[in-house]
Formats: sequence, C-alpha cells, structure tokens
Amino acid sequence: MKKVITFKVEDDVIKDLDTYAQKHGLNRSEVIRKAILKLIEEDKN
Repeated sequence: MKKVITFKVEDDVIKDLDTYAQKHGLNRSEVIRKAILKLIEEDKN
C-alpha cells in the first residue's frame, strides 16, 4: 500500500529533479522513490 508524504524543498532542487525526471522518462515521485530506496539500500551495506 502506497502512502502520500509531503516535504519542503528549494526551488532549484525541484528544477533539477524535473530535469532529471524528464531526461530519464520518469515523474517526480518515481525519481524520489528510487533515490530513497537507493539511500536505504546503501545504508544496509
């Protein structure tokens, strides 16, 4: 089950996020989700 979370981020980060997402054919949520999962996985190792 997916839940919605909300957080604040600076405008320049959103711009970079959107650029990355468009370049890789993803949306904001997908990029953020992948980044969080990668960070968690790296912390496990």
